[in-house]
Amino acid sequence: MQESIDCSASAMVLFQPVLAEHQRCQDEVHDFVFCDPLEPDCPSDLKVTLTHRQIGRLVFVAAETGSRFARERSSYDPAAWMAAPRSLFGGRNALTACVDRTMFMRAIVLHGATAVYDMAPQDMSELLASSDCDDEASMVVKHTGRSLDRGGAPLMNWGPTLFTATCAEHSSAGVLHLFFATIATDEGAAREQLRERLGPSVSSIANVMAGFDPSQPVAVSLLSEAMAYLLIQIAHEPTSALADGFNVLIEHRFDH
Repeated sequence: MQESIDCSASAMVLFQPVLAEHQRCQDEVHDFVFCDPLEPDCPSDLKVTLTHRQIGRLVFVAAETGSRFARERSSYDPAAWMAAPRSLFGGRNALTACVDRTMFMRAIVLHGATAVYDMAPQDMSELLASSDCDDEASMVVKHTGRSLDRGGAPLMNWGPTLFTATCAEHSSAGVLHLFFATIATDEGAAREQLRERLGPSVSSIANVMAGFDPSQPVAVSLLSEAMAYLLIQIAHEPTSALADGFNVLIEHRFDH
């Protein structure tokens, strides 16, 4: 085996889904006990009406919540976070609140731009006001790593961002496990840096993503807890002094 490191720098809780009718104000929200999802459907089950857009907001917030807790190796249950009342949402939970556009954006920015699980609405307003983005939607986009389209145009405009790449390649010559992290402005730039380091054969097959997922198998295999913690910090603050010039390559080769 050859190893090289090159570094330059609970129980189900009560859910409270929103009851919203197309012709009514979204503020008219009624809470009810979330039924056991393992039980068969029942005619008495309360029916909830949501638009496709509102369903999309809930799905998006749920995905970002789970993704953040995985990145940070948090023991907090993402479903519990979604169901618990939050000051950020005026005492409502994410399931009842985040069908609303403003509350949806607050949730995304909370997970992408802060290190806390809740905050006062006025603090969030100050955070949004201090951003250099043109509008709140751009602020949300800046702090999520998900790929979305708006009117056929890319929604995500990257600034300096932590990109990570992994590769687990099995060939007749042996096995290669690789982890690469760098600060770049887009995926193409990050992949080009990897190509310069290891050549086109590796860069073309590597899985490149924005941000860092510590639960990714190659990352679990190759990274120490200290390195994983450092990457989480840099992913949250890619313009900090800690991130300046950051570039790390960890490679394990098992020859046949």
